[in-house]
Amino acid sequence: MHSTFYRKTRMVAYISMLLWLITGCVNEDFSDCLQGSFQVAFEYVHHTDNTCPDRFNIDVQQIDLYVFDAAGCFLKCITRKGTPFPKDFRIDPELSAGSYMLVAWGNLTDEVTLQPAFIAGQTTLEQALLSLNAAEDRSVNHRLTPVFHAMKQVEVNDVKEHTEVLSLIKNENHLHLNVKWFEKSGIPCIHRCADGVRVRVLDPKGATYKFDNSVVASGNELTYYPYQGVNNDAWNQFAGVFALMRLVEGEKLTLLIERLMQDGTAKELYRSDLVELIRMHPYTRIQSELDRQDVYEVEISLIDDLDGDTDTYMQTAVTVSGWTIILQDTEMWYFIIKRENET
Repeated sequence: MHSTFYRKTRMVAYISMLLWLITGCVNEDFSDCLQGSFQVAFEYVHHTDNTCPDRFNIDVQQIDLYVFDAAGCFLKCITRKGTPFPKDFRIDPELSAGSYMLVAWGNLTDEVTLQPAFIAGQTTLEQALLSLNAAEDRSVNHRLTPVFHAMKQVEVNDVKEHTEVLSLIKNENHLHLNVKWFEKSGIPCIHRCADGVRVRVLDPKGATYKFDNSVVASGNELTYYPYQGVNNDAWNQFAGVFALMRLVEGEKLTLLIERLMQDGTAKELYRSDLVELIRMHPYTRIQSELDRQDVYEVEISLIDDLDGDTDTYMQTAVTVSGWTIILQDTEMWYFIIKRENET
């Protein structure tokens, strides 16, 4: 009988404690209660692969999530690696209620530098920069690891569970450049027109980006050279592939073709603003489309004047996603759009 009495007494005490805990979480003070769960997910859907809507776990192997408070002050950086990331990958940044700015960089390697040193409570969002590293002569002639970026302002609530999705864009592009020489009659050049030709892309701001992914001047010009160049012993053409960082509307990249002369000088054969040239294509006229595309084909035709010193421009073809526009330098610009493999 006493045993039954004590069991009932313990049961009443246990129920009373549960009721106290439950009612404690109904009071206005939530400091001792379980908080709502806030998580960050990622996607990479702004691309041209129609067979795979979200390529995040295919193309991204590392995420660095930078957290800034409402005033733009750096709080923390969370790094996660995946080989690959699972489809339900999330990061819990463990944030209290408030407003935050989240900046995600994907696939950071020693090819880039983030600056200044990130010190919690001191470094600001406005100070934060990402720069492409270059050789001592400020040149880049290798294939780049694709870098991804996303940025989003979020509100964290103590009692509401929710997930914010950061949508990444790719900050790396490939330019396939082909330069061909012709005689004045229009037939392919029969001389060694490609000998001594130097092709490069000049970035006056040095491939430096703020944490909102806009371009900022670094004070040091950067030169891209082809990471893959193929002449194939052809007399009348040069082919090369460049790896470039993000193309930004209104920011100039100069495509320059020169012939190195025997006296050590360089004769300019062609110069254009590469970004504006690509934006002439109807598929890449706005920034969101420049960010979606990542492969551009440019073919430039030049007329050789036999002495190799006075080559003149004939036309340019720009191909994006299988569609080509042809720009002819006559009395006006002519646009001819055709689909690859169509007559």
